[in-house]
Amino acid sequence: MLLQIAKAQHSDGGFPYWPEGSTSDYYVSLRLAEIYQAGIEHGYTKSDLAINYENLIDFISWYMNRSWNKSNLAHSCYVLAKAGRSEVDGYLSGILNTLEDRSFTDIAYAGLACIERGNFAGARKCEDMLRRYLVPT
Repeated sequence: MLLQIAKAQHSDGGFPYWPEGSTSDYYVSLRLAEIYQAGIEHGYTKSDLAINYENLIDFISWYMNRSWNKSNLAHSCYVLAKAGRSEVDGYLSGILNTLEDRSFTDIAYAGLACIERGNFAGARKCEDMLRRYLVPT
């Protein structure tokens, strides 16, 4: 199955929504990058996963930097932070300054990205914002 997925990767590094699709889909590519990262964390090798990860990360970065649609910005920051990309720091700063306007999902991903980048104060800010909405039962 992984080889079939890898064969669908486009030259721009992204993946299509459907295997035979001709354009790369940002969200599918973002999720596959996360799956790749989880696979590596669980003992798979790069050759086991057969995806050109560096091109995939470059595609996500390119799309994030050029897209008007920032709905997956915090999620993208998390994936890119896990890939060691420092370019997310500026985006994270913007997200941290607008937490009140963000979804719980965005806040959680921003917190995780902050942890990956070593920004523990930013992660604490996200945690504090989320805690406001937690009710012990």
